[in-house]
Parts: sequence; structure tokens; C-alpha cells
Amino acid sequence: MEKRERLERTIAGEPTDRAPVALWRPFPGDDQRTADYAQAVGEFQFAYDWDACVVAPPWSFAGGDYGLQSEWQGATNGDCIAQRRPIKRSLDWTELRLPDPARGEFGRLGASVRLVVDAMHMPGTPVVVGVPSPLAQAVRLAGQDQLIRHLRTQPERLRTGLNILTDATVRYLDSLRASNISGVYLMVDHADYAVLCEEEYATFGLPGDSAVMANLPKSVWLKMAYLRGTSPMFKVAAQMGVNAIGWDDRGGEIDLQAAKSQWDGAIFGGLDPEKHLRGGTPSGIRDASREAQNLMGGRRFMVGCGAPSLMTTPQSHWRAARLSVEKLG
Repeated sequence: MEKRERLERTIAGEPTDRAPVALWRPFPGDDQRTADYAQAVGEFQFAYDWDACVVAPPWSFAGGDYGLQSEWQGATNGDCIAQRRPIKRSLDWTELRLPDPARGEFGRLGASVRLVVDAMHMPGTPVVVGVPSPLAQAVRLAGQDQLIRHLRTQPERLRTGLNILTDATVRYLDSLRASNISGVYLMVDHADYAVLCEEEYATFGLPGDSAVMANLPKSVWLKMAYLRGTSPMFKVAAQMGVNAIGWDDRGGEIDLQAAKSQWDGAIFGGLDPEKHLRGGTPSGIRDASREAQNLMGGRRFMVGCGAPSLMTTPQSHWRAARLSVEKLG
């Protein structure tokens, strides 16, 4: 069965020859240079033959186009440290300007994605482009504490900035229209009861998330969202317009069994990036993957992590995850 058919049938809840599997990882440093970024992503895909090639975005995404300055200091999840944030007061949200998707960091990202799509064309591998949600981008620009403060004290000013971030993200994805990308992976930081209440997320997060997913290029058929945090808001996730979600199903309050009754779409997960992939063993990874596959009954389930895997993951562990979906014997 070809990769696209396997994924489409999984999303539709139809039987497949095996569960799809896809892992992705950050490439800090390489993600600052177009050719190096595309080569790193392509080599990771060709080494393990995932069912989808996910282009995980740099931590800052395109924050430099708004004045964000950051530095990677060795975090194994690819996170950077902000050296200078452009939002220092609430009025700064109203002064953000719409970047040109063909220039700056957006332009570099787009060029990298196009190189990856070209490389994946012959083997028929779907390419999924990762983008942080507008509210997640806003955290990079302002910092979490200041963002929450502005959300509750200067909501109209924050909305003005979020509208710019939303429009810029839509324009960036639209610039990839000719590339025929297959999917978009939305990284959502705030659909979490430990951070916001439902009303706050519905007011400040959901409009941008749903607008991004509603204005995707026509070639996009795989619409994924990662709900970061321990208490994901499944109720509002259904309004985003995605057909697959992932979250911390191993360490959060909602496990795979509970999610089956709360979410009708596909789920990707079953493996923890720290416990299984970095610190586990190949046999433990295979056991965890097969346990999750059995629990989900072989329908609407993709083996993976709700978050990018860590850079320090041993190659044998990535390989074990890939082989865990193959038939025994």
C-alpha cells in the first residue's frame, strides 16, 4: 500500500495493511540555511522511510521578520533562547507589519520546503509542513508572562497583533501552493486548561488556528494539530478543522483510551520522546508502539509522538519505532 493511501484510509477509519508511522526532529543551526535545512530533513526521511516527511519549523519560525532575535544554546528539543523580543509593551502589537512571504525568514523557509517536496516527489512521500499557531508565535515575540498579561488587560491590542500573525501564516502557506504540499502540522501551545480557560482560548487562539486551517492550499489533505500541554482541550480541537491530533498521551491527563470517546478523527501518538525514544530501549519502543496499536484497534491511529523527537535520540531507537509497525516475522 502506498503511503498516501495508507494515511488517507487511516484518516477515514478504514482498514490498512499496517499503521502509518512518522517521527520528526528539529535541526537547529541547519534550519538557518536553506540547502542545509532541506538536506537534513531529506536525509532523516530517507534513513527511516517514514509515512510522511514532516518539516519541523525552526523555534522562532519567522520571528526574525518581526524583529525577534534568538540563539540556540544546545536544547535537545531545538528550543532557542530569545535574546531580544520585539514586543515590550502592549502598544507594540499594533505596530507589527505584514512580512513578505517571499523574503526574509519566510522566504528561506519556503525555499527549504520546496527543495524537500522536490526530493520527495519520486518516492511518493507526502510532505507535511509544520507551523506554530499564531498564539504560539506570539509567545516567541513577547514571552509567556507578558502575553498572558496583555491577553487579560489589553485584549484589543493583542488581537491586532494576532491578526497580523494569522494573515502572515496564511500567506506563507499560500506561497507554497505550487509546491503541492500534502499536509500541515499546526503546533498549538495554548489549548491547554493549565494555561488558559476555554473562553480565553476560544477568543484568542481558536480564530487564528481555524483561519490558518481553513485557508490551506487545495493540495493539503492531511491536517494535523499538536496540542501541547498536559490538559488538552479536545472540545475546541474539534473546531480547528483538523483531521488528526496528537498530544502527550503518555504523560498527560488524557490517554489514548479516553481520547477515543472524545475525538472522532485520527490520532498520532503512542510514544513519548523522552521516556521511550531517548531514554528507552529498542524492545521497549516496539512494545509501547504495539500496545498503542492494539489499544486503538488498528483504526484512525498513526504511530508517533505528539511532539518532535529529541536530537539525542539514538538511531537504533528511531529504527525500532519504524519497524514496530511491520508485521512480526
